[in-house]
Amino acid sequence: MKNQLSRLYFRSVALVISFFIPSLFLFFLFSPPLHAQNDWQRAVGDLAGKVTNHLKPGSRIYVHTIRDASNMGTYYPFMATIRDSLANEIRKGGIDIQSTPTRAEYYLMVTFLERPDSLFLNGSLLDAKDGSTVVASGAIEIPVKKLPPYWKKRSLHDVAYELTGKLEEKLFAQRASIVLGEFSGGKEKRDAYVSEFSTTMKGYIKEEMIKSGVFVILSPSKEHRGGGDAATLTGHFIVTADDVIFRLVLLKGKRNRREIANVSAQFKKDTVPQGMPMFPGNINIVSQNTDHNNDKESFDTGVSLRAWINKESGIYRNNDKLVVYLRPEEDCYARVYYIQSDGAIIQTFPSSDYDPGFLKKFRTYGVGGKKDDVELLITDETVGQEFIKVFASRYPIDDSSIPREFIRGPNVYRVRGKYRGLQESLARGLKVSRRRLRPVAEVKLLVK
Repeated sequence: MKNQLSRLYFRSVALVISFFIPSLFLFFLFSPPLHAQNDWQRAVGDLAGKVTNHLKPGSRIYVHTIRDASNMGTYYPFMATIRDSLANEIRKGGIDIQSTPTRAEYYLMVTFLERPDSLFLNGSLLDAKDGSTVVASGAIEIPVKKLPPYWKKRSLHDVAYELTGKLEEKLFAQRASIVLGEFSGGKEKRDAYVSEFSTTMKGYIKEEMIKSGVFVILSPSKEHRGGGDAATLTGHFIVTADDVIFRLVLLKGKRNRREIANVSAQFKKDTVPQGMPMFPGNINIVSQNTDHNNDKESFDTGVSLRAWINKESGIYRNNDKLVVYLRPEEDCYARVYYIQSDGAIIQTFPSSDYDPGFLKKFRTYGVGGKKDDVELLITDETVGQEFIKVFASRYPIDDSSIPREFIRGPNVYRVRGKYRGLQESLARGLKVSRRRLRPVAEVKLLVK
């Protein structure tokens, strides 16, 4: 019995050794050397010594956020890790790191520059008395192979943070009242597809703007109550083979808008979470119902009218109530059409043949609201990008030639035919020679 137990014991030890030794070999084979993992921290320590070795213990330093020295202005979260490591190395020399710049004697400004095979860091120690006198400087270069593999990793939240910071710099930290406009994009400059990606970016950028304390986000209704001085922020993305370029444009004015700020960020396509669509599923239908201002065969009447909807995100789900708000800057006659993701066209205003669709200037109207006899309820029978098109004229619109049928319950009309035919019929109703009438206002939304 004792011999059997001994054989079992040695067999167990042999099994453990046979499993442990190959595993240990694989660990040492694929794990980077410990000294390599700390090489970048040693380099950061060298930079700390170069800029602070002449200071007395107890000196007070504020370390600013590390910024991109190139014209790209890229933000990487890993730079916050480098900043913390730099502060810790400086602290080892008996120097006090301040949490705010107001109590500091010196400011440490550090920039980074991406090179093909390395990361270049340049530090300048400034006298806090004037904020410009350089009292010490230093630079280091860290080979990319000595940086953690995740050093360039970032999320859409990080991209939104970068864009908001760039916009803040453009405005010189002045508080700005902003209305969020359309966020859309595609593969070309003229594409304006609304998708889960564009609406997600819109939400992230709004969050960052609120946190910054520089921007005041207004709804369109509050904008008008405040005198209409708010700027409109629009977002547009372009998808290339490997990258995404996202641009924010800040516009001022109502009809003839002028650009007051323009910023952009470029990032890899794999930054977008897997499974998040960058384009709407009904992209072919959307393309058929899109208006382009450079289309020589179409025109608009020049009426100044603002349109918006009751959900700022622009995302609607089954059984959500839709309200379309209209506010004209002059007396006019209007027609409002809802184009579903399958191309079907619904006239939502006016809801009666006896109603000419007259709107009085500077008044806000809610189509589908509590005081309206139209009920607009979103269903999931159609999903994807959908449109609200608002046509307006200073003169009555004769739309009697447009084939349509009345739908009881929601009190709307279903228009027969396609969008291009509707435009041509409206142009004929205004007795103009040009071929197609273009809407004076448009809102895109996403049904999920």
